[in-house]
Amino acid sequence: MKYFAELGQNAELSLAELLAVYPKIKIIFKTDKAVIFESDEKPDIERLGGTPKLGEVISENKLPKEIILIDLEKESKEKKIFFGISFYGAKADKNLGREIKKNLIDRGRKVRWVIGKEKVLSSVIVRTNKLLRRGGEYCILSPHLTSPRVQGEEGEKTSQKDVGDGHGRPLRRKVRGGIFVAKTFEAQNFSDYEFRDMKRPARDLISGMTPPKLAKMLINLGLGSSPFTKGGGEEGDFLDPFCGSGTLLMEAALLGIKNIYGSDVSARAVEDTSENLAWLFEKYKLSGSRLPQVKKCDVKNLADCWEKKFGLIVGEPYLGPAIRGGISPDKAQMLQQELEKNYDGYLKGLSESLKKNGRLVLIVPFIITNEKVFYLDVDIKKYGLKVVQEPILYSRPDQKIGREIYILEKI
Repeated sequence: MKYFAELGQNAELSLAELLAVYPKIKIIFKTDKAVIFESDEKPDIERLGGTPKLGEVISENKLPKEIILIDLEKESKEKKIFFGISFYGAKADKNLGREIKKNLIDRGRKVRWVIGKEKVLSSVIVRTNKLLRRGGEYCILSPHLTSPRVQGEEGEKTSQKDVGDGHGRPLRRKVRGGIFVAKTFEAQNFSDYEFRDMKRPARDLISGMTPPKLAKMLINLGLGSSPFTKGGGEEGDFLDPFCGSGTLLMEAALLGIKNIYGSDVSARAVEDTSENLAWLFEKYKLSGSRLPQVKKCDVKNLADCWEKKFGLIVGEPYLGPAIRGGISPDKAQMLQQELEKNYDGYLKGLSESLKKNGRLVLIVPFIITNEKVFYLDVDIKKYGLKVVQEPILYSRPDQKIGREIYILEKI
């Protein structure tokens, strides 16, 4: 089966997560914002943090208008049809939605064509405009325009206007250039992520908090092809040693990980995490699961706090002070050196508490100035760690501190 996935704001990170969760998929087409892939397993958006939308490919190399009309005609004639169109790679064809709407109205159907400011409808628009329940969102992926030259049944060249019988009935002609039409079947539940982020009882705006979507992505990257087992057992102990307000532990619980542990050097962070976890387990009815263990602990002395070693450690340490406005290269270099010393101690403590072949997903900051970017130089090899894949960069345009996401393994 062929599926479609929209990639999030950081496409590289989203794709890395998708491949970690579904390692057997085969990518067959890619734009800068979406992929088409083959999979024997239907993907589930609840397992992914960086995928705004998922869909099923309903046609390949055929005229989108014909395919969409046929699909919408299946909707009950008693109900109003809601539909929207998103374009990936291809230039938006503004006439396509207009023509589909007119065609349906001419057939006596009640129709609402949902449009947005961009050529791609957001998951928010898709969920709030009934596109998953009555009608559909259709995602068109192509490196070309959606009205290319087509090839007729006998191989003769024909123009776009020669195709079709004037009543929306297809002539089964194939479009040149690789056009996929996918119908969205899941869109990310933005309100659920917002609820966990904003409504939790303990929030620390000064120290900052890992966004829930990013937390889920980090955990999934660590799970990947590692020997870690969600259900517990010898390899199934999960630790966040910089738990802060508990976001990573919360997302780990929702992903079904059973043996969850957290620690932080801050007593307040331990209290906040415990309060937020109790809230999560009540709100999401996780009473059948074991509440994560949380304690005060300095990551540099991690082995003294826990009597066990862990199969998966995921953490975002202190990334440096909040930078307002900008930072000079001289100050950035001083901050870089300070953070390198911190990370040297972090890696020593983390390595000592990681099982052999265990995974460590660690956020490492980089500092952005107007002149250059300062990356931390940390020697991971001396602590018996190796890089599983190249670090992924994660930052927003206005940020002065970015994140490098390292996936490491204990040798």
